Amino acid sequence: MLNNFMNYSVVILLLLMILSSEKSLFLKLSTTILVVLYIIYDIKKSKKEVVEKSEHIVDDQVYTDFLTSLPNRLKLKQKLATSQEKALLILNVDNFSYVNSVYGFEIGDYVLEQLARLLEANVPSNGTLYRIRGDEFAIVLDEPRNNQEVDLAWQLQAFFLTSAINHTNYDIRISFTIGIDRGFDDTILRKADIALQEAREIGKNRFQVYQMNSFIEERRKHYKEWMVKVKIALEHGNVMPFYQPIYNNKTNKIEKYECLARIIDDNKIINPYYFLGPAKLGGFLPYITRITIDRSFSYFTDKTYEFSINITEEDLNDDFFINYLKIKLSHYNIAPERVVLEILEDISSISTNNSIQRLNELKDMGLKIAIDDFGTHNSNFSRVLKLDVEYIKIDGSFIKNIDKDENSRKIVMSINNFAKSVNAKTVAEYVHSAEIQKIVKSLDIDYSQGYYIGEPKQVIEA
Repeated sequence: MLNNFMNYSVVILLLLMILSSEKSLFLKLSTTILVVLYIIYDIKKSKKEVVEKSEHIVDDQVYTDFLTSLPNRLKLKQKLATSQEKALLILNVDNFSYVNSVYGFEIGDYVLEQLARLLEANVPSNGTLYRIRGDEFAIVLDEPRNNQEVDLAWQLQAFFLTSAINHTNYDIRISFTIGIDRGFDDTILRKADIALQEAREIGKNRFQVYQMNSFIEERRKHYKEWMVKVKIALEHGNVMPFYQPIYNNKTNKIEKYECLARIIDDNKIINPYYFLGPAKLGGFLPYITRITIDRSFSYFTDKTYEFSINITEEDLNDDFFINYLKIKLSHYNIAPERVVLEILEDISSISTNNSIQRLNELKDMGLKIAIDDFGTHNSNFSRVLKLDVEYIKIDGSFIKNIDKDENSRKIVMSINNFAKSVNAKTVAEYVHSAEIQKIVKSLDIDYSQGYYIGEPKQVIEA
């Protein structure tokens, strides 16, 4: 840049020497021009420096975590793109939401800052610490020694077992669940994340090294495949209700049916085991519920049976769901008392005030409520009292081995006795043999459902 200005000034000076006969005039003009040229050069140089500094500041902001001043996820990805061998540890803080909810977000931020400093003190000389999202950190080891990443995971667990973060009157103890992988490219980020998810499903405060064909990876593949299949099935009208009979153990008659969603894929009947999880993740469950309602109402419009339909919390939170039911009840001339809504999710997921309010609105319309899979997950008796349900369906895991497992029998008896005390009828699921049915009847359970009674079918058989 300076050379260009000098070249320009020499040319101008030569021209002035030719044109000017007065030496003093030449000196004045030449001096003025040189001053102007240097001023222009200096301004451009300053602007360049400002731009460079601005770019550096922006670069720092883009690649640095604001709270902890650690490099962030973008910087981590940049690091992993290099070809040298690296080991990666992803550290997820166990139950950090508890810290925020009990102590508040301000103290939560303080804990994260202190964690960053404690972790930095434990990172070896060939390692770099990153904060990659809210309560997750990562450590990259360059050219790691044999088993160094596993040794580091043990070291971190031992350190935080005896260390606490102090804040005024609080001693906050922290543990991590850790996913680990090593390799030569950025695929180790995906693999370490899979290992982390696998570790979290097994338990907290543990670490897991990535293994080929992990169940998390297989499940992700399954979910990706079936989210596409569910979408196609909905678009082509291949979601169908199948009807499974429910037997009254007092009258010895089939008096009810449960409407179960199935997908027809290449002339095969697909069990919900394969598609309900992916459908939930893809946001398709409300559409499946609406199709099941519409087709089931249509099928039972000229029949006298009571029938049940599974609903989810997504359905209850859908503002249009109650109106949709009203429209279909009217359209198909179905008496509301013939319809039972089974809560598909575990009871803990419907314990919000909004969900209970919606269920009460449905009950006020005349519809009945059943709790499905009772006895598993977080089911408890107090929530059933709050919901005031008509039916309690005893989970099949207790019924299927009731002829061999004394504990299952005791649990079933307890659930049945409780149901009678709150005037709810009981339904035994997974009745798969004559021996199981005989025991179910002897325990005075009101209804039986399972393959011994009848399989789900598209058409009700006489």
